[in-house]
Amino acid sequence: MISAPYKPKGTFKPTFRALRSSSDPDTLRGIAEEASELYIGFMKKHKDLNALTRMHYQQCCQRAALYLTLKKYYPDKAMELIDISVKENCVKIGKAANRSLKLPGVRKNFFSLMMFVAMKVFGKRGGFESIEVSKTKDEARFDVLKCPYCKFLAELGCPELTANFCKSDEYTYGDLDGIVFERTQSLGTGGVKCDFGMRRKQHS
Repeated sequence: MISAPYKPKGTFKPTFRALRSSSDPDTLRGIAEEASELYIGFMKKHKDLNALTRMHYQQCCQRAALYLTLKKYYPDKAMELIDISVKENCVKIGKAANRSLKLPGVRKNFFSLMMFVAMKVFGKRGGFESIEVSKTKDEARFDVLKCPYCKFLAELGCPELTANFCKSDEYTYGDLDGIVFERTQSLGTGGVKCDFGMRRKQHS
């Protein structure tokens, strides 16, 4: 059985918390139920995906189902409401990454570790086409030339939500201690590629 993510303490708790000031309990319950039904329907598609690509597809389905439901109730605020949860959750991940940077050996080997994970998670098996651009002790850069999020979100009827996934990187990596996150373009915002880069801050 597919479990829906729209619970009081779930991934989108910040969104539902923000909605309480303008929505009655019945409306909130209705939004959660409609989004859950839509999500479950989405997840029944693409059953042939491998585990890694399915993980990416699931993330698309979770966010898309709630976004499309919110558009029915709050057409002008749906993206903003989704972004509330995305930002809060990603900032937490960034803080966890900062804590890990204090562990012995992690900061020294951060860029090698980051590139290894990136090429695994955002590589061919995950449905991406990515190439390593640069990897040194002081920086790591790779380009994504093909992204399954663009494909999946277009299929789900909300291609504009792809840009919100791009923002996830900014929220997650934009405030790392001693490390600069850099990107000049992304596929989700109309670019020809996602140029993902991280480097050590230069101390003056």
